[in-house]
Amino acid sequence: MTLKQEDEKNPCVDISNSGIRIEECNISGGKNCITILVVKSAPIIKNNWIHHAKINETLAGSGIYICENANCTIEQNKIFENEYYGVLVYSNANPKVCNNQIYKNKYNGIHIENSKGVIEQNEIFHNGSSGISAWSNTDPIIHNNRIHKNKSCGIHIENSKTTIEQNENFQNEKHGISLDSGADPSVYNNRTYKNKNNGFFINICLFESTKGSFKQNEIFQNEWNEFSADISANSIICNNQIYKNKKLGISLFNNFIKHEENYITVENNHVYENTQENKET
Repeated sequence: MTLKQEDEKNPCVDISNSGIRIEECNISGGKNCITILVVKSAPIIKNNWIHHAKINETLAGSGIYICENANCTIEQNKIFENEYYGVLVYSNANPKVCNNQIYKNKYNGIHIENSKGVIEQNEIFHNGSSGISAWSNTDPIIHNNRIHKNKSCGIHIENSKTTIEQNENFQNEKHGISLDSGADPSVYNNRTYKNKNNGFFINICLFESTKGSFKQNEIFQNEWNEFSADISANSIICNNQIYKNKKLGISLFNNFIKHEENYITVENNHVYENTQENKET
């Protein structure tokens, strides 16, 4: 079945409080291809082509827009060439997004804000900004995805707790994983490699520090420093394999501010065959 919305002021498919199952459709156009909100009965969106949503107002232009406490399953879809995000998760939504191909969207492949959710076994690539971004009190699980060849970072976290585990994150134009102010993720057992900048980048704004735990990751062949971290951040970096990066294995630096209570723990990492010295502080 083909569903196309010519009116850019309305979504192509609008789901509210319905347990509908949408499967094997070609869905395009509208301010979002699919909008899902206030849903307790868990609709299933499976094996569809979802594309060419148009931006005409705030929060428009995504392939799938999930909001207002919605609970749903998004699986085995191709989500591509939308003018905003591939999937936008917003305002206390809690979806499961799994086994999708999400590509060539103008901004992020998946953007999550003030929500939870499980993001797993997706291939997220060739998007115009980051593969996955999580902002503003978000706490999703990002598990076992292939995230590659995006124009910005593979994963970008800001002001959120996030579990990032067993992902393959490679050949992104900027950092493999980037943490900005207020980020506090658990990052375990990922393979991060051949990114154009740092494998992991831990940043800090003027007043708020980043945190995080980085354990048992394999991080290699990135173009810049593997771990680059402001020493005002509170982070644990341990039991990682860090090797064959083009510059430093681990770089710790003092950027804007330094508080006595801020620290980074670096222990039991195997850091070797990086082009420059293995650690700089």
